[in-house]
Amino acid sequence: MHNTHTPKAHPHISSPGELLSNIPGMLGFYPTDSVIFISLEQPGSGAHTDTGISLGPLIRVDIPDIFDAWADASDLLNTPHCVCIFAFIISQRPQAEIADISDLLYALGDVEAIAEDSLSAGVVELPGDSGGTTVDAAWWVEEICAGESYELIFGPTSPDGAGPLRDWEHGKIPAITASQSMRHCVDNHVIPELNRGDMMERFSRSNPCMSPESAAAMAEAARRAGLELRNNLRIRGTESTLSAAELIEDVPRLLAEVASVEETYRDHEMLATVALWLSTTWVRDLVVSDLIEQPQAASKLLLAAAHTFKGTIRANALALYAAVELTTECIVYAGPALHVLREEEAHHSLGNLIFAVYRAGKFEIIASSMQKGCRVARAAALGEETTSENAA
Repeated sequence: MHNTHTPKAHPHISSPGELLSNIPGMLGFYPTDSVIFISLEQPGSGAHTDTGISLGPLIRVDIPDIFDAWADASDLLNTPHCVCIFAFIISQRPQAEIADISDLLYALGDVEAIAEDSLSAGVVELPGDSGGTTVDAAWWVEEICAGESYELIFGPTSPDGAGPLRDWEHGKIPAITASQSMRHCVDNHVIPELNRGDMMERFSRSNPCMSPESAAAMAEAARRAGLELRNNLRIRGTESTLSAAELIEDVPRLLAEVASVEETYRDHEMLATVALWLSTTWVRDLVVSDLIEQPQAASKLLLAAAHTFKGTIRANALALYAAVELTTECIVYAGPALHVLREEEAHHSLGNLIFAVYRAGKFEIIASSMQKGCRVARAAALGEETTSENAA
């Protein structure tokens, strides 16, 4: 299951076609053989449409996983301000299978309404409990591309065309490049991937400029240095020594020198420094504030670190990468980064906290919470008193 929330760009939505045209920019890739669930909310949060309704969470589910994921998905979709839930089947499966999927979507929340003999073999399996939340309307389209036809497969209409969705029964997807979410991606130098696999590959690459053995040795040296720093010892370098105060002061300078992920691959001195930052929880918490304040440079540096190192350093890099992305105008890579982190390090505390905030759509608290924590950590490291405001 891939879930996201409406980005800070406000897509203009006046038809199912415009919803569909915005999906690649909202997910960060073009979904195939999937069901997309979107909740619509009353004004007050999300992206306001011209009707005053807001877009809430968007969730993508592989078709075979609909019911395995539905209980969790319905909890996310059924927000306090939710007024309805739409579904889009995006698939080139035979019509008989599309009909079965449609029946299943219609009966979500009332599994007993589905006759088991109506299911085509291998499409989906019945759930044990679907949670009671229902889908209010659903459409089918073979793929998301400009000019592709979509059609309503169920919803509140009548044979004479009356009903709330009377003008939403069928149509064609407008230009993807003209959608507001896609323009927003381009403005932030992000182009949606062709599929989910390509998007996830962003986090599985390796630094071509450093061998795994050299990276492991650098990581171990960083771990020892971080522990020494935590124990109030001096780190003995080749030319100078480093204190906690000097480490903190050095963070903005290094971020100002970040040019690209590829150039960071080749800068072993920069990688050694970021490895120190991410080597332990104690050191990591000293640098978080500057990373949040310089998200563009930080995201490049953290992605290069995730490609270079394994273990704790990679986990911290992925967690902070997601946090940094969630503070920007374009959030499409935060979800995949957290997904990879949870697969590799299921018990990573910071990653799980950020994931909980991500799922709840409360992005605005990321920066303030992490910066407050950083102030407390820095005060303790420097022997300063922590005010009640900082400790909040």
